[in-house]
Amino acid sequence: VEELESVLRTHFSHKWVNTVNSCTSGLHLAVHTILKEPGDEILTTPLSCTATNWAILANDRKLKWVDIDPSTCNISIEDLYRKLSPNTKAIMVVHWGGYACDLDELARVQDKCKQLYGYRPPIIEDCAHAWGATYKNKLIGTHGNTAVFSFQAIKHLTTGDGGVILCQDEELHKRMKLLRWYGLDRDSKADFRCSQNIKEWGFKFHMNDINAAIGIANYKLACEM
Repeated sequence: VEELESVLRTHFSHKWVNTVNSCTSGLHLAVHTILKEPGDEILTTPLSCTATNWAILANDRKLKWVDIDPSTCNISIEDLYRKLSPNTKAIMVVHWGGYACDLDELARVQDKCKQLYGYRPPIIEDCAHAWGATYKNKLIGTHGNTAVFSFQAIKHLTTGDGGVILCQDEELHKRMKLLRWYGLDRDSKADFRCSQNIKEWGFKFHMNDINAAIGIANYKLACEM
């Protein structure tokens, strides 16, 4: 797993990389760590695998639909502006079919929310379709948002099943690293199963070495596709 994460850090030129056992787990973990309170509202797309929005409901957050741009099948920027409210705590987008959302316009939506309500809602990018996709010659996942990729069996890069989260800051990265495996610090010198004081309970969302080995073997091929 550590070897695959090293490969991915190099691939994305990005420091804060956490593999997980599925993109669904990654999205769940992203919503769980980024939104603070039950009932927090996320503006999101209805055109996606159900896993995108199940992550919102599973965390007891509230989803609010935003319309689709018929020319791209991505989230409608115009409707995003209309749907902004004081309750908007995050925005979930999908790069549909690998076609990148307009990330500059999304940043302007964040700025508008800040202007109106004093808060810049974080963006979670569902990149399940978007391995290798770029926006303005820069890989999707490296534009300052939390981004979650899928390595499921039919994806360009497959680990059999799995995924990866790219975080926008070190604090969030460290918290996700803990919570993906019960809240235990696997880097601690203490006996991580018996001796640690777990400050925050977590999940069983970590990737295993078998899946990671499959991913390492597939990486070169995935980059050539």
